[in-house]
Amino acid sequence: MVELIASLLIDLSEQKLYAYNPQHQVVRTMPVSSGRSSSPTPIGTSTVLSKFASVTMRGRDWGSLDALYQPGGHRMPARARWLYEHTPLGTPVTIRP
Repeated sequence: MVELIASLLIDLSEQKLYAYNPQHQVVRTMPVSSGRSSSPTPIGTSTVLSKFASVTMRGRDWGSLDALYQPGGHRMPARARWLYEHTPLGTPVTIRP
């Protein structure tokens, strides 16, 4: 049985994401890449409102990447696939400086 994530914490000073189970224990820690000063990552609380199997992101200094798991498609870090599969819609997310 797969246990779903109960909440997420993104710590921008550490550039890490912490995934918590319903017992408030950290079950995964993974690196994140936050926004630049010209387009900063917003601080505060929110919830996971949508999930996309495939998203192409573009930036001035980098090409493109598949942000989330694309079934039958491109290779990607296992941690991103795990996060996608274990985080239900409505999961609370806190982003702190």
